[in-house]
Amino acid sequence: MAKFDNKTFEITGTFGKISVYKMRGIERPIVRTKGGASREKINKSPRFALTRMNNQEFGDASSAASAIRLALLHVRHLSDYNFSPRLSGMCRKIMKLDESHPLGYREVIFSKHRHLLDGFSLNKTTLFDSVMRHPLACNIDRENCAVTVNIPPLAPDFNLFLPWKLSMYRIVVGLGILSDGIGYGGVSTQGGKDPIYAQPVYTPWLINIQPQENFTLTTQAGKPKKLAASQTLLVSVGVEIGVPGIGGEIVPAKHMGCAKILMTG
Repeated sequence: MAKFDNKTFEITGTFGKISVYKMRGIERPIVRTKGGASREKINKSPRFALTRMNNQEFGDASSAASAIRLALLHVRHLSDYNFSPRLSGMCRKIMKLDESHPLGYREVIFSKHRHLLDGFSLNKTTLFDSVMRHPLACNIDRENCAVTVNIPPLAPDFNLFLPWKLSMYRIVVGLGILSDGIGYGGVSTQGGKDPIYAQPVYTPWLINIQPQENFTLTTQAGKPKKLAASQTLLVSVGVEIGVPGIGGEIVPAKHMGCAKILMTG
């Protein structure tokens, strides 16, 4: 794969065996050539048996990454790059830790390696830990599918550093569930929409130059129940930046903010 150094090159599309496209988080256009063995040969030829097993695992890792993206439903708009490939890579590494199944049949077992997801950042430019420089206390209640996050008192230029010039911000906490293997344990409220497992919780809109007292944010599944051992709760946290809306209300600004996976359990 090649990349253009000329940032003014604006042409994208397919030209014969060459494809030119853009990717969020990368300024330069990306160039890729077509080629390789035919799909039929890869699917049927004994020479590509290993390729088929690897392709199966890559696909399963991608599906597991999609499950994580769904669990990040309420904070993923705060990302500043396409983090899906990185999630797929992490799921692929977790899959390789599965010693119970042979190549081509290995699974992403979150319940054994969920700690590897803790702290995953949805940002490259402005990290959550560089904005809020104070550990957040998090308590996960697996018996009731609930989570409580304690936000400490915040003081600008002491443990709060907002690089955005807008004056309002708030903190959001989301909760999702992952199941071993592939799949998302959420409940779809509307056909064709992302499944929502628990409603997000927010602090009030806060002024960025004023010290703030501590907050406790709690959210719980719509139908509380004890989690199975093969299920994992994923807690996410983010900082949204506020701008005035059409009616004068404060609404989240696009392409501003930061988020991360706070904890799994």
